[in-house]
Amino acid sequence: MKRFALVAAAAVIALGAGHAIAQSGPFGGRDGPSPERMQRMEKRFDDRLNSLRGDLKLTPEQAPLWQPVEAMIRRNMADRRANMQSMRGQFRDAELPKRMEMMAERQSANATRMRELSTTLQPLWATFSADQKQTAQKAIRRTMGEGRHGGGHGGRHGGHGDGEGRRG
Repeated sequence: MKRFALVAAAAVIALGAGHAIAQSGPFGGRDGPSPERMQRMEKRFDDRLNSLRGDLKLTPEQAPLWQPVEAMIRRNMADRRANMQSMRGQFRDAELPKRMEMMAERQSANATRMRELSTTLQPLWATFSADQKQTAQKAIRRTMGEGRHGGGHGGRHGGHGDGEGRRG
């Protein structure tokens, strides 16, 4: 019975997610964000990445190790945007089983990118001081809290983006 409830809940969530993506909303209409919004998003992304680099206070020895990490982050962002644009119409017109398959493929691609980023980050991380590690971890939590689920108000889990006040 519990397994059935989980499968049913997953189907309802998938249906809702598909419906939300297909509808017009704050992130643009059926054709995606406007060019102006895309420019603002790009600038915000660049500002955040530059801010993170500054906040980390990289040493001259760490700077060359940062370059592949930054390149990977930029590539991942570009890949995600391109995939979202190409899938937008396909997803909107697909029936539920196809939507679920498309979501699974996207999650698999995201997992692959995350593993690649983790591998790329490890040499730099090994050189970080305790303060640098803490700064990086706070920045990631803050960014996730300001992502598509939270709008800067704590993400999906009700926190405040910096780990403070998270429900557990």
